[in-house]
Amino acid sequence: MSNPTLLRDASVAYHLQLIQPWLAAPDVQEICVNRPAELWCERKGQWERHAVEGLSLAHLHGLAKAVARYNDRDVSFETPLLAGNLPQGERIQIVVPPACEQGRLSLTVRKPAATRWGLPELAAQGMFDAAASRHETDEALRRLYARQDVPGFLRLAVRLGKVIVVAGQTGAGKTTLMNALAAEIPAGERIVTIEDVREIRLDDHPNHVHLLHGTAAGRTLPVSELVRAALRMSPSRLLLSELRGAEAFDFLRACSSGHQGGLTTCHADSAASAFDRLALMCLQHPDSRGLRYPVIRRLLDSVIDVVVHLDRGPGNRRHMTDIWFGGRLRSGARGRARPGRRPAASGWPRWPGRS
Repeated sequence: MSNPTLLRDASVAYHLQLIQPWLAAPDVQEICVNRPAELWCERKGQWERHAVEGLSLAHLHGLAKAVARYNDRDVSFETPLLAGNLPQGERIQIVVPPACEQGRLSLTVRKPAATRWGLPELAAQGMFDAAASRHETDEALRRLYARQDVPGFLRLAVRLGKVIVVAGQTGAGKTTLMNALAAEIPAGERIVTIEDVREIRLDDHPNHVHLLHGTAAGRTLPVSELVRAALRMSPSRLLLSELRGAEAFDFLRACSSGHQGGLTTCHADSAASAFDRLALMCLQHPDSRGLRYPVIRRLLDSVIDVVVHLDRGPGNRRHMTDIWFGGRLRSGARGRARPGRRPAASGWPRWPGRS
């Protein structure tokens, strides 16, 4: 091994000393640092919070530089995203400003599995228990939808990890509702948001990271790059503040790859027409070339569980107009409404504040 390689290994090892106890623990799967002096680890499916004195911002930047050199990469203001490996085979994702908040640095380490489990051991750990209860919980959601219990339906939809899109015009209250929905996410989950300006509030969710698609080195950070980085950060939930273009396809792929509970917003004039808007956005993505519109629509239908549409009425009062759920559209007519058709009149209870 050459001297430069030894020096790079030694630099990484030195900067990893503060988190080495968790790297060495066989029952720890993930290690995350969202801000200085604080570390999160996932142990047996639960996140634990630890104070780590000495894990300063300067130390974290030193670790980021050491990892970048080890991987023959760079991490800086101009290149704020780094995906690489550690000397023992762990995968690491690092995010620095402007892709995250100033005064922060996000670091996520995913450890390779240390144990091979058989089916009996996995069953004993409860891996297959959720499948038995999923039908019952989905039935409860359908009952709330049929009863037109809007708050109860949305609360349960969030807690069950349904993918929810809030649609409407500018000023209709999309961000307000998205924050209300985010507040219903269980406090123990890890949340990664992607925004251009900080609007999503996660006051009751300490394990979170805000990614920002601002400007670095004269270029706007593509949302697609941030989505890829976010998926390496072990999120329980991925929240995108607003879909405006090709990033809709990145969101679709993220939600279809097993990441449940996504929340986002978009502009549309009804819950049903939101699918058409999202499909057109998806078709702008280079990776969607070759996919026909009907294919994109089927993907959207299979991935998105709930669409809530908001509007502004007389006196600029914000209210809900309709909800799409599982192939059904509540907005007046009590029956099925095919995507793209908007029934008239409202059959849902009035939204708070509606005249």
